[in-house]
Amino acid sequence: MLGAIDPRPGEPAADGGVQLAFEAAALAALARVLRTGMRIDLAVADHMAAHPLVPEPLHFRPDLIICVADCRTLVQRMADRNGTALLLLAQAEHAWRQAPPWRRLEADSRVTRVQAAIGNLRRAIESVSAGRPSPRS
Repeated sequence: MLGAIDPRPGEPAADGGVQLAFEAAALAALARVLRTGMRIDLAVADHMAAHPLVPEPLHFRPDLIICVADCRTLVQRMADRNGTALLLLAQAEHAWRQAPPWRRLEADSRVTRVQAAIGNLRRAIESVSAGRPSPRS
């Protein structure tokens, strides 16, 4: 389940899909970090080499490193209470995928790409740890 994650089935990673592609890349890199113990920057570089965005948006990789680091801390904290980190992440990915589009934060003039992604992914992770089926139900 975890690894190379498409933004949504059948949805291109262009235009408005860049935010989804960013969040999917964060989930994939985080899974690799948790599974292998690889450094975050290396996991991000490997993921982007295997799944490039052309053209790659400005500051995409540094933002991705920040997002993965933030989410890793939350997953590890929640996993200490609720089981293994990879299982929690798989459940959070499912919750993230099930979130209705109208409830997602998107990058705009007030919210950066990384802020929106951290918010969206944190809600998914926290929903799993709280036992709710979806981060925005």
